[in-house]
Amino acid sequence: MDIRTSSTTLEGVNMRASNTTPAVYYVGSPEVAAIVQKAGFNKVSTLNGFKALSGEEGIIIINRSLNENEVDLGEALKRGFVIVTIGEDALYQMRRTLLKMNCPSVDFYYSDSRGKLVRTKVYAYKLMKKLPNGKCRIYIKGYAGNLTPGMLRTAAFEALSTGGNWVTNSYISWSSYDAWKPFGRLNIEHRLMYYTDDPWSDMDLWAVRATTQIISGRELGWSYFKNDYLENTYSLKKYTDIYELRDYDPTSISNVGASVGVSLGWGSVSPDLSWSYSGNYICEITDHSDFGVDVARWNHDFCSWGSYGTVKTIKIEPGFEFTVSPETTGKQEWKITAGWVMDEGSWHLTVERTLVIVFTLAYYS
Repeated sequence: MDIRTSSTTLEGVNMRASNTTPAVYYVGSPEVAAIVQKAGFNKVSTLNGFKALSGEEGIIIINRSLNENEVDLGEALKRGFVIVTIGEDALYQMRRTLLKMNCPSVDFYYSDSRGKLVRTKVYAYKLMKKLPNGKCRIYIKGYAGNLTPGMLRTAAFEALSTGGNWVTNSYISWSSYDAWKPFGRLNIEHRLMYYTDDPWSDMDLWAVRATTQIISGRELGWSYFKNDYLENTYSLKKYTDIYELRDYDPTSISNVGASVGVSLGWGSVSPDLSWSYSGNYICEITDHSDFGVDVARWNHDFCSWGSYGTVKTIKIEPGFEFTVSPETTGKQEWKITAGWVMDEGSWHLTVERTLVIVFTLAYYS
């Protein structure tokens, strides 16, 4: 399995909100049905039971699990439907569906105003083109905060407009949306890339391009908070011993230039993967990775001249390679902490919020 990202702009989302918008099918509580009706979709069918798929591709929104006499969610994905899940029951059923399809699945957790980790409630899914080896490519994005019509519309249209390319297996994305207002917003768009020509019968090689974006409350017009830092931690052996960290980049950089280069290549086995990202407004990159415990971890510290933090939007893209052996289903923990700062005169206030991702890499048994 292999993931690569393709980004979607809000302008692209708005363009899809036209008369060409496909049909929307909703199954769940009347309370959520009222929110769906306000989301700006052209055609919405609110169903007590979902017995059969229509002939045309569309959007399925559920906030309860479907029973065995209703539509099979796996078949809906294969037919090209976008599925939006709301709440624990729908999320649990979707997770089981993806595992049966040999697709990766994720649970996103983020810290609330009290610092408590809460599970993301809204997810969008779209099956992407299968690779020749039968491995599953899936788009998954989570949205933090309370359910709103705007959130539902964004979730559906972003999934609809996601493309990708042949080498991409799956696309995992998440947004804090307005949950961390007034401090700022965190967005991730992670690619999981699979090396298809490995020479082993009992081991696979993967790489992750960990695109992470932080936006300040000041940039969003919410407050005077600025971006202070990002800490990305990928713990491969949190739940199982089947993963080995093989390479990662960048390492520590104290005088970050205009560009940060990333180059991954484990020995002579795999072709090099390389990309770069802007080093502007990054004061320092501190490498906390550890091959001994199979953890890839970086802290990116942001600054502007004469003050803490920066108002500017920052995107970082560190990366790492890992192997899985034996080739069995397992989990990793990905944790991303965003820090924002507000400084006035001789004092400053720093706040942070955390996203925890339980990433499941599925294999047929």
